Amino acid sequence: MKLPSPPAISRRRLIDNQQELIAAFEEIIRRPDEQEEVLREVAVRCLAA
Repeated sequence: MKLPSPPAISRRRLIDNQQELIAAFEEIIRRPDEQEEVLREVAVRCLAA
């Protein structure tokens, strides 16, 4: 039994997610004691878009 493939992610969405990750790592440098919070915020933004 073959499972259906998920829809392809657009190139624009991939670029937006990459920019979110860049911003997250910059934020982690500024707030090293809050890494988990920063990554949680980025995950929510990426998944909500």
